[in-house]
Amino acid sequence: MGGSPAGGRVGSLRERLPADLRETPGPKDPNIPFSPVYVPPDECAQESANKTVHDILHLGWVPSSNGEYELRMAALVKPNGLFGRLYLAAIKPIGYVLDDAAMTRRWERAWLNRPGLLSVRSIGG
Repeated sequence: MGGSPAGGRVGSLRERLPADLRETPGPKDPNIPFSPVYVPPDECAQESANKTVHDILHLGWVPSSNGEYELRMAALVKPNGLFGRLYLAAIKPIGYVLDDAAMTRRWERAWLNRPGLLSVRSIGG
C-alpha cells in the first residue's frame, strides 16, 4: 500500500507503528481490498483507503470461557472529506442488514489455513 494509501490524503497506519510491529507486515492477499499493517501470530490489522474513506480492520484471537480461542473482528472507518461523510451516512442502514458473521467465518477459515500458523490452542500460553 505504501506510505500514502489515498493519494496523499491520509498516511498509512503502518507508518505510526512501533518497529517490532512494522516487521510483521504479512503477505498482500490479492483477493481482498486491504493491505496488511501488521500480522503477529494471534492477530492482524489490515487497511484500505481511497478518496472516500480510510478503513482499518482488526482480527484477533481471544480466549473464550471454555479455554479455546475465538476470532473477534473490529473495524474503524474514518471518512475523508465531505463526500466520505455523506457516503457513510447513506450506507449506515445497510450495515445493520448485512451478515457480518458469515464474512467473519470465511476470514477465520482463511486465517486457520494460512502457512506457518501456530496451533490455535498454543496462542497466548
